[in-house]
Amino acid sequence: MTHPLFARLDRQLARAKEELAHIEAAEQRELRLKRNAPRNYDQWAHNASIAEGIRATYSGLESILEAIAKEIDDFVSTGDSWHAELVETMAFDLSGTRPAVISKTTRELMDELRRFRHIVNHKYALELKRSLVRKNLNLLRKCVPLFEKDYSKFVRVMTKEDDHDGGRSSSLRRAGRRQP
Repeated sequence: MTHPLFARLDRQLARAKEELAHIEAAEQRELRLKRNAPRNYDQWAHNASIAEGIRATYSGLESILEAIAKEIDDFVSTGDSWHAELVETMAFDLSGTRPAVISKTTRELMDELRRFRHIVNHKYALELKRSLVRKNLNLLRKCVPLFEKDYSKFVRVMTKEDDHDGGRSSSLRRAGRRQP
């Protein structure tokens, strides 16, 4: 049986993957419009919509890490740099508590996407350059499947049955957290 935390986070990851699919579809529609009806193409709308999708998808992935950190690491999100600290912390093994949740490569991609999210959150869409949006869409295309692979590996390790008690325990319980 899946731990309730991971059941909830599995749904959240599925939503992030669905959001990426919507971004991909929107990107293709906008590029077709630009090619076939350039007078109707609006670069501002194109950049703003794709940037917002990237921002939302990244935020969804980050919130998965935050939920794990709060439940397992007793992480408290405080200070100006907590987003960066969260992503960095989740790339490291906490001996006796949990393995790394994400790989170094995923962390590096997420760091870039986090910086882009900051731009989207704090600048006008007019300031978004097409090259920056395209670059971050490509980063997201790489990040989501890597994040899913890393997360799946993490869940397998954390929910691995303990051979010593007939499978009644799990790594999550041994990490000191409640499990129904």
